[in-house]
Amino acid sequence: MGYVNFVNALCFFWVMIMNNLSAEYYYFPKPQGRFSVGTMLFEFVDYARHDPLKTGVEKERRLVVQVWYPSSVQHDKDIETAAYPEEMIVMLKRKFAHMIEDSARMKDCFERLHDIRTYALPNAPLAPDIGKIPVVFFNHGYATTRGAYTSLCEDLASHGYVVVGTVPTFISPVNYYLDGTRIDFLVPRSDMLYSVYCDDIDFVVKQIRSGGLGTLGDLCDFERIGMIGHSLGGMVAWNLVQREPWIKAGISLDGPPYHYDLSQGATKPFMLVRAPGFYAMFADYDLQMLGNRKNIPDASEDKQQALKEKFEAFCAASSAQVQEVVVQGAAHSTFSDAAVLTPLLKKMFAMDDVDLSAGSIDGVEAIEYIRHQLVSFLDVHVK
Repeated sequence: MGYVNFVNALCFFWVMIMNNLSAEYYYFPKPQGRFSVGTMLFEFVDYARHDPLKTGVEKERRLVVQVWYPSSVQHDKDIETAAYPEEMIVMLKRKFAHMIEDSARMKDCFERLHDIRTYALPNAPLAPDIGKIPVVFFNHGYATTRGAYTSLCEDLASHGYVVVGTVPTFISPVNYYLDGTRIDFLVPRSDMLYSVYCDDIDFVVKQIRSGGLGTLGDLCDFERIGMIGHSLGGMVAWNLVQREPWIKAGISLDGPPYHYDLSQGATKPFMLVRAPGFYAMFADYDLQMLGNRKNIPDASEDKQQALKEKFEAFCAASSAQVQEVVVQGAAHSTFSDAAVLTPLLKKMFAMDDVDLSAGSIDGVEAIEYIRHQLVSFLDVHVK
């Protein structure tokens, strides 16, 4: 059984009228759909499942979920949208702490991180009279956290989707529960971690289908569900999309088919959106669960060719449409907010050597192209 603790007052951001309109804010690329975007935070607790990732502590699995949805509130200059999630701010501070040696400059740079603004309005009213709309589950990658795919999730919501982002505790390096408790613990990669992630998504699906989103759930059409995942989240998507009857179609963003028998083909529409280095990085994808990705060398050419041939066989054996999209100049992190954070942070920090492993492609161009691919695919196969 599950329990949802939904307390608006404990959200980390809120709608307010700006007192200082001269403040300089840094925004991501604007969502391209016709709707404004609202967002809400929820917390679900699985009392039937002791948390297998809590070493030595037998406590229930506790999960934070962020949802983006179409809203009726129109943005204007006098309304302050949601700040970038604190979890991401913490991670960015860790990333750049060693790069900024002057303490006064570091303090100034880190204060500016709180000026990053998204386009979503916390707890905004739902868009009226649009009927039931499709739901998309967005699974994030290993060692990322809440908000790391804000630019993609907001855009999907602006095109008329309810987007559900589950934050698997201990798979994220920093996590805040809704009561303010902060968790700083990242479990090593393992086969169990992958299984727990799949179970987390199954549990959250059951919660929201049984009313866990409150009035927001009234907007959801649970007969039209899609799934997107990046990296580890993409591995989860490969399996859940074909396994679970409630999913109509799925997308993997640079995530390999871990534990998936490619010879089976696809019985539902599926799209792999990848970087050029995908096969070199993941031909030994079973090793992904054995340790630090940085310690695993690129696979040999023979292994890369073997994976390519398996994917070709997967396409041939599929009874549903399968697409492969290559984003030239992209790297593994291009499929997250890293693509748009890189130019934004260069401006914010007045530094040229900001490196978030987002490849050589222009970050804004990349994210706009990826957004277009996601919406086009989902509009056909889910909406």
